[in-house]
Amino acid sequence: MKKDANGKFPYKNIFDAMSKTIVNEGVTKLWVGFPTFYFRIAPHVCITLVTQDFLTDHINTIRGKKH
Repeated sequence: MKKDANGKFPYKNIFDAMSKTIVNEGVTKLWVGFPTFYFRIAPHVCITLVTQDFLTDHINTIRGKKH
């Protein structure tokens, strides 16, 4: 975040930033980057959870534990 011409930040805190965004642009602009975030993170989460499941089952098989 950059300071303006007077040397002050445009927002005081997160709540000030949210309220100014809602007033100036509307509530839906709070989630403007969510679809991009979701489609970028979804494959990572899927691979991580499948790998964790596979490794947990494999380790439990080696240790002789049953589900």
